[in-house]
This record gives sequence, structure tokens and C-alpha cells, in this order.
Amino acid sequence: IKRAQAVRTVSQRLKKRLVEEFGVPEDRITVAHIFQEVQTKQYEPPVKDKNSKFIFLTVGRLVAVKNINLQIEAFAELIGNRDDMEWRIVGDGPERGRLETLSKKFGMAKQVKCLGWQSDPEKYYNQADVFLLTSEAEGWPLVIVEAAAAGLPIIMTNVGSAGELIVDGVSGIIIPVDNKEMLSYAMVKIVRDNALRARLREGA
Repeated sequence: IKRAQAVRTVSQRLKKRLVEEFGVPEDRITVAHIFQEVQTKQYEPPVKDKNSKFIFLTVGRLVAVKNINLQIEAFAELIGNRDDMEWRIVGDGPERGRLETLSKKFGMAKQVKCLGWQSDPEKYYNQADVFLLTSEAEGWPLVIVEAAAAGLPIIMTNVGSAGELIVDGVSGIIIPVDNKEMLSYAMVKIVRDNALRARLREGA
């Protein structure tokens, strides 16, 4: 890679790695994000009544690097015996069976919905209250672009577009990788604080 005349990468974070870890001269690197067409629209929060559930959403491949089991453990601490919350997982992959088993282990089979691959994920963005991404590594995750375009407040680990597209406290909450305590804290905070959710929606 050091012998390449030009290198394209998708984020400033990966550009920094190319320079520091791979020795690529900075002037040979171009940062060009992955293109994602989004429709600009006036976001309207889901219509809720006293019987509506608070919905967390995760969209993506169900593979180990996404570290979705961390969300299950944090969600278990958050909901306890509550039935007014739900977590929807849109996507498929080799980790699906393990995630469903783990949900049952924590007694959350009713609260955790593994919905599999969906051809129209937009409707799930529009129904959710918060978007979660807890990956251990990312390039430029398109699901974060989609969630931001849908006006969702976002909790994500410090990977990929964190700090570049999503700024902590402005357009989302950024937490350390593989930190269940910080994830649990962020989830509780975002559930309780309506003003915070509104500010992060607007920022995204």
C-alpha cells in the first residue's frame, strides 16, 4: 500500500491510520465518504400515546464485530421487568441465533425483536426513538447516515464516523468500544431526557 500512487479512504480516522500505521504519505490520500442518497425531509417524531413503547433500533449485519451482544447486556440492565420498552434488530447473519438465545437467557424474548433482513428498513427508522451502534470497528457506517437522515438520536461507539459525522453531545452520544457501563448510562440518559433527544435529533 505504501507503493500506491493514490489511496482513497472513507474517513479522516482511517486516513490517520494509513499515515501512522502504514506509512502512506499524506498527500497521496484522498478522503471520500461512501455515497448514500438520502431524502431531506422535515422529521416528525413517532406519534406516541401512554401505551406506546420506547423503541431502540439496530440495523446491520449480525456478525461478531458489530458486538450486538453488548447491547443485549445493557438493555437487560435498563429494562428490568419493564414492558414499556422494545429493541428491534433489523438484519441477519451468523450471530442471530446466539443473540436470540442470549435474549431468552435474560428473560427478554418479548422485548427483543430479531426481524431479519428487511427490504424497506426506512419504516423501522421512522418508528424508532433511538438508534444504537456498538461495533468494535467500522469504516463509514451507512446505517448512521440513514439514522441521522431519519432524525434519530444516535448512540454509537467511537469508531468510523464518530467525531466526524456524529459529534458527541451535538449530534449523538459517543461511547468507548466494548464499554457496557457507558452504554447503559447513555441509554438511561437518553430515555429520561426528552430535551436531549430533541437536541440530538436536530443535530443529526
